[in-house]
Amino acid sequence: MMRFLRLTLLMTLLLAIPTPVRADAAMDAIYRQVDRQQLDDALGAVNALLKSRPSDVEARFLKGVILTRQGNFTGAIKQFHDLTVERPDLPEPYNNLAVLYANQGMFDLARESLLKAIKTHPSYATAHQNLRDIYGKLAAQAYSRALKMETPQSDSAKLALVTKPNTLREQGERAQPSPEMLAQKEEMRRIQEEAQKLQDEANAAKEALTAAQTRMREESRKRAEAESRMEDLLTRATQAETELAKQQKQLAKETLKQQQAAQLRKQLEQERQARLEAEAQARAEQIKRAQLAAAAPARPLQPPPPPPQVEEPAAPEKHTVAPPMTRREEAQETQAAPVRVMAAAPTQDAPAHPPQDDEASAAVHNWAKAWARKDVETYLNSYGENFRPSRGRSRATWEKTRRNRLSKPGKISVEVSDLEISDAPNGRKRATFVQTYRSYNYRDQVKKLLLLEKQDEQWKIVRELSGG
Repeated sequence: MMRFLRLTLLMTLLLAIPTPVRADAAMDAIYRQVDRQQLDDALGAVNALLKSRPSDVEARFLKGVILTRQGNFTGAIKQFHDLTVERPDLPEPYNNLAVLYANQGMFDLARESLLKAIKTHPSYATAHQNLRDIYGKLAAQAYSRALKMETPQSDSAKLALVTKPNTLREQGERAQPSPEMLAQKEEMRRIQEEAQKLQDEANAAKEALTAAQTRMREESRKRAEAESRMEDLLTRATQAETELAKQQKQLAKETLKQQQAAQLRKQLEQERQARLEAEAQARAEQIKRAQLAAAAPARPLQPPPPPPQVEEPAAPEKHTVAPPMTRREEAQETQAAPVRVMAAAPTQDAPAHPPQDDEASAAVHNWAKAWARKDVETYLNSYGENFRPSRGRSRATWEKTRRNRLSKPGKISVEVSDLEISDAPNGRKRATFVQTYRSYNYRDQVKKLLLLEKQDEQWKIVRELSGG
């Protein structure tokens, strides 16, 4: 709507309707209607005239002018274009086509139409003026594109629309250019040179802008690569720190295990030395009593008292998680320093085993049978409430490990041989025997020592040691 108003105002201000080209009452009437803005009546009259004179160039030209003023630009363009095809020697249809093209922003087509108008009539002043405006518009548009600036749509070229084909008077004759026309031609040449200069500057600015954009893209790419390398280095450093912390934690665990193992070995060695010293002392006392008995008068023989025994102190409970057990460890239960089972010196008229020894012996055999049957509950109930597993494991961890071991498929065999029961301090019993373990792919035989304590009228295991 704004473009149509500008075009109407332009034609109203610049295009006065002169005297008709020829004496024609019908055409004069139509021109008067156009002057009075009776465009619908004028269009009807010119259409009626064209029915009787379809080849009338002036009537067809005037129809294009009326369509333009009515805002029917598509119909007007077709009307003027058809005239340029039929009468390429007339400059006015080319000029008006250029006006319509320019008002729609098609400046390249407008320039071509004006150049054709000047080619048909070099002294046509209106075409020269309009072409000057077109060149200025094209230069400004090219410069704006180079700077990536959008050309305002409201800034259209203000070209002069011709209302009458005056060159029809010449009947093909070419008028000689006047001094004014020559001056206008020189002005047009100068304008064209300036427009070309502006075009060259715009192209140079566009090339500089393209080069700057290329440099910026390259810098962005290099910056992105540097950031990617930095991120990769940070990731590697984080992974290295994590791995180092993991190794340090593992090393601390191994060191703790080694310290605990060394402490346990030291404790077991002290217990073994104490036991050997006690047995040696008991042996010496037996020999001494035998010597005194031989020197004394004959009297009924009495069995010597049993040698004093040293109860193995329980290792302090440490709530640590033990590593997975091997097959040999599964058979041996826990690996400790070897336990040397030494029988007491034989004496004459040794008394029979007391009933408590038989009960303790039965408890050991029941424990071994429950193990062989994989009767987990009976097996675990063979251990007393104060039983302390070896290697500093907690009772809960030890029970979980034993349940997992006994729940594995496959048959096993546990045999007890050379079983000996002896007294231990605090009313406890010491059971020493040879344990033979067999499975489908493993066999082992070790010496075992169980320390038993009576709890709820049943003998329970409170300490378990095994040796080679």
